Amino acid sequence: MTIESQRMRVMADRRQWGDRIPDKVPYTNGSQSPFSSSPAPSVSSPPAVSPPQTVCGNHEDHAVHMEVGHRSRATDDQDRRSPSLGLTSRSSGSPESLAAQIDASLSPSSSQPNGIVTMDSTRNWSLERILNQAPNFYAVDRVSATSDASSLTDAITDHEREGLPLVIEGVHKHPEWSQHVFTLDEFGNGTSPDINVRNVHDWTDSTLPLKDFIAKCRTSSVVKEDGETERFYGKDAECPKSWERCLQSGKIVPEILLSKRSGDIFQHLPDNPNATIETLMCYLGIGDTCTPCHKDLCASSGQNLMCYTERDGSSFWFMTESSSAPAVAEYFKGLGQELDHENYIISIQELANAPFNVYVVQQKLGDMVLVPPRSCHQVVNTGGITVKTSWSRMTLRGLSVAYHYELPIYRRVCRPETYRVKSTIYYTLASLTRKFEMVHNRQAIPTQVNTNSSGLPSHISREMTLGVSVDTLVKDMRQLVTLYDLILVEEYETDASIREKTASKYLTAPTSVTSPDAFVCDFCAGDIFQSFFECRNCCDADGEPCHLCPGCYVEGRNCACGGMEPMQNRDFEQLITLRNKAIQAINTYESSCHRVYEQPFNLLYFFWFL
Repeated sequence: MTIESQRMRVMADRRQWGDRIPDKVPYTNGSQSPFSSSPAPSVSSPPAVSPPQTVCGNHEDHAVHMEVGHRSRATDDQDRRSPSLGLTSRSSGSPESLAAQIDASLSPSSSQPNGIVTMDSTRNWSLERILNQAPNFYAVDRVSATSDASSLTDAITDHEREGLPLVIEGVHKHPEWSQHVFTLDEFGNGTSPDINVRNVHDWTDSTLPLKDFIAKCRTSSVVKEDGETERFYGKDAECPKSWERCLQSGKIVPEILLSKRSGDIFQHLPDNPNATIETLMCYLGIGDTCTPCHKDLCASSGQNLMCYTERDGSSFWFMTESSSAPAVAEYFKGLGQELDHENYIISIQELANAPFNVYVVQQKLGDMVLVPPRSCHQVVNTGGITVKTSWSRMTLRGLSVAYHYELPIYRRVCRPETYRVKSTIYYTLASLTRKFEMVHNRQAIPTQVNTNSSGLPSHISREMTLGVSVDTLVKDMRQLVTLYDLILVEEYETDASIREKTASKYLTAPTSVTSPDAFVCDFCAGDIFQSFFECRNCCDADGEPCHLCPGCYVEGRNCACGGMEPMQNRDFEQLITLRNKAIQAINTYESSCHRVYEQPFNLLYFFWFL
C-alpha cells in the first residue's frame, strides 16, 4: 500500500503487536502460519481505542521504581512552595499520600478560593500554582532570543545534549520580527481555506472552513461551560509561505534550529514525494483544548513557536527529559494506558505521583519551546486564540536512538513511523559520501602530507565550502556506517535468486507504488526498506498488492491465498557499493591524518559466513 492510504487505515483501526489482522481487510489471513499447516495461536483483538481520558482522581502507583536523576534548583526555587499547601517531600510518604495532600490542600475553602487545579479546566490556572503542587515539578529554563549568537547556540546545544526542554523567549521582540506578517488575517490569506479540527468533547475529527473555525473560537468561552458539546482545536494546518520565509530566513530563528539546514539530517533526503518529509505545520486553539501526552516522531527534535495570540491566550506544557521516556512508558502501563497510542490525557495528580521529573512552562507570545528527542509532553491551551508554528529536526543522535529504541515500539503498537528511519540513514550516508568525494576530487589528498596544528592535512581547510568541517563530516560518516551495517545485516537475504527479485522489476499498473520509498507493511505499518513479502493476487480496493514485513510474516501473518513471495526493494549490490564507498572515503581521510580507521563490524566476513 502507499504510505498515505496505509496511514489512514492504521490510524482508524489501532492494533497491538501480536494481534491478528482484522477481518475487514479483504486480502489478509491472520490465522495461517507460513511455516506449518497448523493455525497460529488465536489472539483476541484489542478493544476499540477510546477518546483521550481525563481522570482527576487518585490512582494507585503502579510505576516501576527507577532511579531518575534530579536536577538541582536554587534555594529560593525550592522554598517557593507555599507553607499553606503543607506538601512534604516524596521520601516522606507514598505517592498516594502525596496526592491526598494535594487534594486536601487545594480543595475549595475560604483559604483556597480558586479550588483545585486539574486538567478538567484551565480556570484560574497559573504557572506558580501548578509548580507548587508537587516536588517533582520544575520550571523550564529560559534564554532570551536577543542574546548574542554564541550564548544562544551554547544554551541550545547544552540542553539538547542533556535532553532537557528549553524556552527561547521574546522571539516576537527580535528586530527582524514582522508584526504585520504574523497576524490571523495573514495566516488566513496564506493557508488552506479549510482546516482539520478535533472536537475535544468527543475527540472526533472533521474539516471546517477556516473562517468558521476562527469565528467559533472568538465567540466561545475561554473555558469549558456546562452543557457544552463543541470545542474545536485546529491541527496540522499548512504554514503560510510568508510566515515560513520569515521563520526560516535565519535572521529570527538561530541557524542551528532551522529545518533542513546544518542541524537537520532531513536536508539529505532526495526531492521526491515519497522521501521528502514536511514537518512545518501550524496549530490553532482556545482555552481548554489540548493534545494528549505524546513524544515527537522517531526521536526528532521539536521547535514550537507561539506566533499569535488573542485574549491573553497561552499554552501550558508538561514535559519530561529525554532519559525519562522508559519510565514514562512503564508508568502509563501502570495506569492501564499505552503512551505511544497518544490517546490519554494524564492528570496533574498522576504527574505528581510519577517517578520522574516534570518540567512545566507557560508558553506565551514569542516563546519558542524546544522539545528534546523522546521528551513526553502534553500541551493545554488557555485563554483566547493561540497560533503555534511547529517543525521537527532530526539529529544524527536522534536517528540512532530512533533506530534502536523507537522503531521496536512502533512495530509493537502498529504505528506508522512517518520519518522513514532506515531510508534516512541510507540517504544521509550517500549524501555525506558524495560531499566528501567532491572535496577529495577537487584536490586529491597526497600520500605524504603536512599537517597543521589541528592535525588536519594543511591543504584541507577545517571549514568546507559545503557548510560543514571535514572532520565533522567524517565523524558523522563513521556513525552512519555503524547504523548502516546493522541495517544490511538485518535485511540480508542469503538466497541469491531472491536477491534478484527487486520490486522495480515488478512494478506495473495499476499499483501506485512507483518508488522504493513508498512501501510499508500492511499490518504494522512499518517502513519496508529492503526485504519484504508480497502477493499480487490479493489486492485491496485500490489495486495495491499485499505487503508484509519479515517480522509480521514470521509471526503468522499471511494473505488470503497464502501465496506471498519474498521480495527485495532495491538491488542489494548497490547497497553494498554505497557502504564500500563510505568506508573508502573514511579510510582516505584517516590515512591522511596518520590515523587508522577500525571498522566496527566485518560485514564481508558476516556475508561469507552466511
